[in-house]
Amino acid sequence: MIIPSLKEILFLFMVSGKFVNASYKSTRDIKLTPEDLTYFLNAIDNIVQYTERHKYVLNDLDFFGFFISNANLKTIIRKKDNLFRAPQEISIKIYQISRRLDTLLSYGSTTYHLSSQKAKLISRLFTNIGEWSNQLSSVNVQYSPIPVVEINPQQFEEMYRNYDFYSSSVKDMEKWDPSPEMSDECLVALSLYESKKEKKRLKVCDLPMPCENVLKTGTDFGYALSHRILLLTIARLGMDCYLLGKLQDEDLHMELCQEAYYEGQYIAMNGYDFIDLMMEYVALCSMLGHVEFLRRDWLEETVRLQTTAGCLYNPLLFLNHNETRTENHCDVHMTAVGIAALSCAVKWILENVYAPPKSILYTDSNMLALPFLRRLYATSARHGKDNKWPGQRYLV
Repeated sequence: MIIPSLKEILFLFMVSGKFVNASYKSTRDIKLTPEDLTYFLNAIDNIVQYTERHKYVLNDLDFFGFFISNANLKTIIRKKDNLFRAPQEISIKIYQISRRLDTLLSYGSTTYHLSSQKAKLISRLFTNIGEWSNQLSSVNVQYSPIPVVEINPQQFEEMYRNYDFYSSSVKDMEKWDPSPEMSDECLVALSLYESKKEKKRLKVCDLPMPCENVLKTGTDFGYALSHRILLLTIARLGMDCYLLGKLQDEDLHMELCQEAYYEGQYIAMNGYDFIDLMMEYVALCSMLGHVEFLRRDWLEETVRLQTTAGCLYNPLLFLNHNETRTENHCDVHMTAVGIAALSCAVKWILENVYAPPKSILYTDSNMLALPFLRRLYATSARHGKDNKWPGQRYLV
């Protein structure tokens, strides 16, 4: 009989059962495998089938999730060496899903003229799929692991006070910086650079000063953090430019995604209530090489939210998680961010499991299959941080 230590007993009393069960995962729980490919592709296929039947419920920004998904699939298709090494049924399904997404996004582009002027301008950022695919092709051989330090539950509580306070803060739009309105204004500013880019290739897209300030010093948690990462991601992948400068953007993206990763862990430890926010982090950060976010446990939780209709539901909106989930439970935003995140996982598996023999993505022979499995207790000197747990920032 194994007798728990005093430390273990205190740990069990300190946190709830849900918190304990969802905390530290084994390698097998989080490492993606070839078997996950079919599982995730089937979930994507079901989402597309549902959306084809209900495309009229999507708004302009919801289409962005499907745009990201198609950009990932088209990047895979461009890399024929990887796709040819995959099972034939996988290759065929990827081609078919991408063609159906083309049709779906074409429908979306025809509805933009019915939107507000602001929505029309923002939609320009989500139509240049060739540019996104080109940039994603160059990112995949430069995977950039973020410095990850193990944090225990007590330290998480110190960072976020407590879960009730964190939850109310995430929902309180008045605490968001940028606010939803400011985020839209910054996206509009980027879209205007997009129209100029046709005449002259840009390396730096200068934002208005309020947007630049909020990008540097905005809120470090919740949907506002996701919107800050979104601005950096669109500039890099959609426009091939930087907002503050190459090194500044890369450092800031690393820092913001590190904050997002810890927050994702905290959300998972507390029952995945804000899983839509997690999937925003997964898609936006993994597309720029931070593959720590492509965790099997997080992605499987997303697939478990799939209803019998094929869409995803949002656990925050439906308290009875045991009832049969039908079309009445569909959440459009959750469905859009879910398909975006799942497509990132599909792309990563195909690029690594079915890569050509001479393709070497990681040169560190001591690194395990995924960078997030190697815990980095000392952060890189480039960021000038010590190797303590990241408790510098707190909710206020």
